[in-house]
Amino acid sequence: MTEPQAGAGYSGRESAARLWQELLQLGWVKGDEPEVAPASPWYLVLLQLIAAWMAASFLLGFMTSLLLLVLDEIDTGAIIGIGGFYSLLGLWLYRSPVSAAREFASQLALAINLSGLIALGWGLFELLDMHLSVPWYGGMALVLALHLMLISHTPHQFITALGLCACGTGLLQEYGALALAPALTVLLLALVWLTLSHWGLQYRRGRVLGYGLALWVLFIQLPYLFNGQGVSEQHAQGMDWSLLAPLLHHDWQWYLSLLLSLGVILLLGLKALAQQGLGLGSRQGALVLMAVAGVGLLSVPMAGLAAAVCVFILGLYFKERGLICLAVLSCLLFIGGYYYSLRVDLMEKSLYLAGFGAALLGARGLMQWSLAHKTPGGNHD
Repeated sequence: MTEPQAGAGYSGRESAARLWQELLQLGWVKGDEPEVAPASPWYLVLLQLIAAWMAASFLLGFMTSLLLLVLDEIDTGAIIGIGGFYSLLGLWLYRSPVSAAREFASQLALAINLSGLIALGWGLFELLDMHLSVPWYGGMALVLALHLMLISHTPHQFITALGLCACGTGLLQEYGALALAPALTVLLLALVWLTLSHWGLQYRRGRVLGYGLALWVLFIQLPYLFNGQGVSEQHAQGMDWSLLAPLLHHDWQWYLSLLLSLGVILLLGLKALAQQGLGLGSRQGALVLMAVAGVGLLSVPMAGLAAAVCVFILGLYFKERGLICLAVLSCLLFIGGYYYSLRVDLMEKSLYLAGFGAALLGARGLMQWSLAHKTPGGNHD
């Protein structure tokens, strides 16, 4: 018996309807599809979010003022106590029936919980003599992991997922392995999305974690964007091979991240070909290899491009519009950052743009030529 493809295809209302039909055909469910309550308009959610944060701020200010009246100064234990109280209060609000029925209560719980996390982080920071060390990153990672497991509110899960990524990066920095952060994040990103259909009841939580990893893997590429990538210095020295300078500029950890990103792109391409009954020996397989090679070459001077394309391909494969939009914006950012980092005249930049446009037109022509040889039976020459 085949299992429904819950995590590898659809999105939105059409996804729910198609998935229900698959489950109905397999005999796993009976009856009509349950109706889903319509979501609140975005402007009402925004107003409720502002009101919830105002209420949480007043509550935090009241507790701080009360402690200042009782104590001469707020010590570390009091700060941690406030954070713990806020976290428990937010957890109680999330699990109460009121939060499930009203948007304001869930937004208030989000604001209170985040205030508690900030207080816990600050108290732990003071307890460790104002040092961001392994105990701080490890302690906050544990707290964030508990929040991610116990709270099912999607915005809160996304924020805690980003926090977990930040703590993991901080731990790598403390152990002197910060340069491995992009590679490890790409690896985790691929593992989460490629195994998402096996998460079962934790599917929604895993999907949010996947979005957090996608945003973080693009965020940690920004230092490569702003460091000039070694190209400008070579142009300033008048060397003709200046575009090859990044080959010597990057370290092996960066190339490991690049290879992992290209590996994920190639793996998804192979899975897409296998669904059509094709292999690497077909024209489409050759196009996949050419595309991977092209992305790899362009990613050497345009650091971060491979990670953005990797997120884009994941978005296309799993039909996640959020990933696609995030990847497109990131591609524009990395390409634009490289373009403006070149210390050359406008004529040379125009030639670069013309060459890039010609390459895109050539790729489009190859795709049209390949699709033109597709037979009605699905086989390709």
